[in-house]
Amino acid sequence: MPTSKISWTDEAINFLTWNCNKVSPGCKNCYAQTHSRQYPQNSAGGDFLGAPQLRANAFEELRLTKPGKVLFVNTHSDTFHESIPLDWTQRVFNHMNQRPDLIFLLLTKRPEVALEHAPHLNWTDNIWLGTSIESQDYYTPRLDALLETPAKHRFVSFEPLLGEIKPDARLRLVDWIITGAESGEMRRPFGLQWAVDIQKFCQTNSIPFYHKQGSSLFPDQNRELNGREYRERPMEFQLLHDQYKSKGEQLSLF
Repeated sequence: MPTSKISWTDEAINFLTWNCNKVSPGCKNCYAQTHSRQYPQNSAGGDFLGAPQLRANAFEELRLTKPGKVLFVNTHSDTFHESIPLDWTQRVFNHMNQRPDLIFLLLTKRPEVALEHAPHLNWTDNIWLGTSIESQDYYTPRLDALLETPAKHRFVSFEPLLGEIKPDARLRLVDWIITGAESGEMRRPFGLQWAVDIQKFCQTNSIPFYHKQGSSLFPDQNRELNGREYRERPMEFQLLHDQYKSKGEQLSLF
């Protein structure tokens, strides 16, 4: 399994092919679609836009994954894409349920689908559900749906952050918050103060805060806010690392 190039996780696992459909302005310059053009063999039908298919090989990849890792699930698709049959998602959850030695991060722009399917899934403690919120327009519907799910842990990724967000008391209920500007030649304007305001909210409410990047051609650049970098992660991640490090596992620690 490859080490993820996404800085806030250890590794990635794709139970689904690189396929998705754009659902909101945050999808406009989708990095996954760009990658799919470079590696069309990873997308069902050779075209990114469309329904993801289940990757049978992923279950063997998961079996070979060493304990103590934090895994970003379906980096180039959406676990809760509206076309995915519930039994596929149940199969993926069943495999994740059987690996309490790993933490799985599921990030979706479709939390309403996750909420619909939630009663039919086993939300063990190692499954973290997150949603992407790019602007104030999507703050309430996505956050409300996320908070209504029975996930034991929840997080929000304000990335790409395309406008000012006004946090309220509901956001105090999440376990982790990430911010980041858009990268690439077609990146849209980013206001540094937008991320600073979210960081201040996190600090006030003792929520781990991770700022992935500022506006730049390449990812993971211009990471400073208030003269420093913020790479805070939930303590559960480090506890998991420490647990398996003490058992002699060779882990790639943060």
